[in-house]
Amino acid sequence: MTKPNKRNNLYKYGEIIIQAKLDSKAKALLWFYAYVYNWTEGKPSFWSQRRICASVGMSTSTYQEKRKYLENLGWIKVQNRGYEATCKVIVLIGSDDPDYENKSWAIWHPSNEVLIDEQVDAFAEYLEFDTNIEAQFQKLEIESSKEAVTEKKDSVGDPDRFDNLMKWFG
Repeated sequence: MTKPNKRNNLYKYGEIIIQAKLDSKAKALLWFYAYVYNWTEGKPSFWSQRRICASVGMSTSTYQEKRKYLENLGWIKVQNRGYEATCKVIVLIGSDDPDYENKSWAIWHPSNEVLIDEQVDAFAEYLEFDTNIEAQFQKLEIESSKEAVTEKKDSVGDPDRFDNLMKWFG
């Protein structure tokens, strides 16, 4: 029997975290918990609150708030081991934040890409703008070459070079 690869499991869980609709600080804390989780043996991490706060870069009050947030959404399970002992934290797959869609950045979440594409297309249509970038470049190329001919210069801008090309073609 092959031993599970910690890195593979961490990457798989990381993909789930990326898709999760969570508060950014809570997501950072969840990444930390996922990183220190013992994926090989399926054992929880047991870092102290102070050490986690120092590693993640958040105050203890923010840490407690975000840890509770993750617990309430089912992303972690915390086992308290007593007042002086560290907690054991197990990572799980929880629910999305029900208020996430009300945030200003929610529209850019990967799960909303179809919505964004539809909005861009609708806006482009409203402005009569071609969303095909290749077609835009071709139009610009044609327009710039027309300008170069009418101004008797090529795209580099040297009038003598244009005259030499015209002599060549007769």
